[in-house]
Amino acid sequence: MTSILIISEALGEPNHKRGIFHFTRELLRSLAAEGHELTLLVETTRRYRKLRKRQQQSRLFAANSRLIELLALYRFLDEADMNASASRSGLRQRVDWLRSRLTVSVSAEYCRCFLRALGFWFPRHDALENRTEGLEYIPPDLRHLRLFRKFLLEPGFYSYQDSSAFFRLPPPRIDARGYDIVLIDTPTRVAVRRDAGTRVICVVHDLLPLTDLKLSDAATRLFLSRLATSIAQADELAFVSNYSLERFRELMPQHAHLPARVVYPRTRFDEAAPPIATAAGAARPSFVVIVSAEPRKNLDALIRAFRRLPQADLVVIG
Repeated sequence: MTSILIISEALGEPNHKRGIFHFTRELLRSLAAEGHELTLLVETTRRYRKLRKRQQQSRLFAANSRLIELLALYRFLDEADMNASASRSGLRQRVDWLRSRLTVSVSAEYCRCFLRALGFWFPRHDALENRTEGLEYIPPDLRHLRLFRKFLLEPGFYSYQDSSAFFRLPPPRIDARGYDIVLIDTPTRVAVRRDAGTRVICVVHDLLPLTDLKLSDAATRLFLSRLATSIAQADELAFVSNYSLERFRELMPQHAHLPARVVYPRTRFDEAAPPIATAAGAARPSFVVIVSAEPRKNLDALIRAFRRLPQADLVVIG
């Protein structure tokens, strides 16, 4: 059995980025089905710390019970609203991002992560067993968390690494000794302390922040810093498509020596979907697209094209 530490800001904080979140979730289902032991790195926050202290003060549970901590962790990861509107203006998004950065940067967790990055603070290795027997109900959006045997708790990790990438601060440090593989599901600014035989694998979805004119300068700065850090310590790169792999080799031929592969999560279907029938009873051809409603995805153009195909159906998921 292989012990794998997962570093994923899409899963380890309430920040469910669409494509990365779904790809990583299905990849983890594949790894769990093969019997590997999975651990997720989750950042802890002030609310988590307060609930843990309240449990200890109440003296209602056994001394080794961590039920309230696990409850706080699941609640924290459930904060993201997957149905929230994405139609905010660019100025509003920037203001919201700046406000969230300022709030996070004065938290005790953020400061602890910064001190650890500087080498001034070395906390104990804190892992939380994922024993959910005491939880009453786990909603569908969180059921992927059952795949993990335990959670590695790091104060303010993902919040700090974001600032670290933007402002070129020292990367946050994690202690991954004892794991066979460290899987980073998107380029992330992190310094990994590991055993000699531990392999670090970084997943690259695309290089859009470096090539897409519609993305911001801030996105490019963040991605450059994260990708450089990941390449410097990765033993292997994994790509989600042949196109992304070839694009990487084309733009960065000096890194062609790095082992790289295309990874497809295993897919399973419980039953075949019934064909869509017309009034005459004949099955119609059906096409499916999984896409977000962003201008750069050209969803409007796809719909206009299918208006010219009245004999077929288009199903949009997203």
